[in-house]
Amino acid sequence: MLYAVIDERNALMLDIYRIAALAWLLFDAWHGCDYIFRAYLYLVWLFTDLFSNTLNPRSLGPRE
Repeated sequence: MLYAVIDERNALMLDIYRIAALAWLLFDAWHGCDYIFRAYLYLVWLFTDLFSNTLNPRSLGPRE
């Protein structure tokens, strides 16, 4: 399974990243900016999803 169990704080941070990425993509589409910004934000979005457990080590679960 790619997704680790994340707490509400990390879920909120991911939502903030997604909203910021979508806002920038809308700005990009409206003003015709370079595609490099679009690719960069897509990668940020992807990696915050796949590696969200690195945002907070406690999201990996209790340590033994």
